[in-house]
Amino acid sequence: MGNQPIPNAVGTFGEDCINRNGQTLREFASFNDFKIANTFFRKKEIHKYTWSARGFKSIIDYVIVNRRLKNLVQDTKIFQGYDIGSDHFLVTCRINLLSRWKQQSNNSRLTNELVYKIYLLQEESIRSLYQQRLAKTLSEYPMASTIDKEWENIKISIKKAANEAIGTKTKYRRKKGLRIWNEEIRNVIANKRTAYQIYLQNPSEENFETYKIRRNIAKTIVSKTHKESWDRFISRIETDIFGEQSMAYKVLKHLNRTNKDTIEINNIEDQKWINHYKDLWCTNSLQNDNDDPETTSATSTGIDEISDEELEQSLKSMKNRKAPGPDGLNSELFKYGDTSSQTAYLSSLTRSGKKDQLQRSGEKLE
Repeated sequence: MGNQPIPNAVGTFGEDCINRNGQTLREFASFNDFKIANTFFRKKEIHKYTWSARGFKSIIDYVIVNRRLKNLVQDTKIFQGYDIGSDHFLVTCRINLLSRWKQQSNNSRLTNELVYKIYLLQEESIRSLYQQRLAKTLSEYPMASTIDKEWENIKISIKKAANEAIGTKTKYRRKKGLRIWNEEIRNVIANKRTAYQIYLQNPSEENFETYKIRRNIAKTIVSKTHKESWDRFISRIETDIFGEQSMAYKVLKHLNRTNKDTIEINNIEDQKWINHYKDLWCTNSLQNDNDDPETTSATSTGIDEISDEELEQSLKSMKNRKAPGPDGLNSELFKYGDTSSQTAYLSSLTRSGKKDQLQRSGEKLE
């Protein structure tokens, strides 16, 4: 590449020598108004040469930026401490992007949300209190004129009763990163890296021994912290078994799985899908040919309403400790309601079915 400058394209901190490929790259950068960032920052040789092998070293890896990023590049350097399984070194470039280029984060996802203390409904007294509050709040709302308004009243009643009976708690999002990370580990790792950089700059026996000592100290402290973290984890599980059991249940469920961290996808053969849809097509065609128009029009107005037993069985079959739906209501809030709440659910579902049936009938008449 050489160290002969080209304004806004090549700086003065490249190699002393130049070859044909370097000359071609210089012409390419100058013609396209590119900037070769490596040549604009003064660095030590350890942070300058990108390749070293068999006693030779050279700069053959470059960071090239276009016209928009020319004035935003703050630094370009080489890191030799990262083992990437190659005779090339890691090249890094720090660019200060403009604020208007940065993607706006969704702050609503970062905030800690409130969730209901569903586990309290396992206690008979609190469950009874929730049922009483739910029956009271449902009685305050008369039957609405539309199905959407009726569902809105039910949702408001459930949330109000849940806030009064079980309350809410903040759901903290787990932060990314190492769980055991603390200030002590940060300091010992920083000391180890500093010792390693000193050894790379001056590879002497004394510097290597210093690096080994700090490396062993870092390993000892990290191992000790891992053990303490595991002890705390076991203690939390033992405490949780006699509490809400949310954490212990997840751990035991994971341990009982036969396949861990794997996904098994049993693909269905194409021929099976073809045969399946052929059967459906033939069945529907025969049924439409045999249908009597008068019988069809007479029976189209009939609605198979949901019975109390079917609703009760459906509520009992709902699983606990599942994530809430779009409305923020857990399955336990529906499941542990009293008779009045089930009546409200049944009325809402029946009206919804009638509305859907009327819409279908209107489409057939058109």
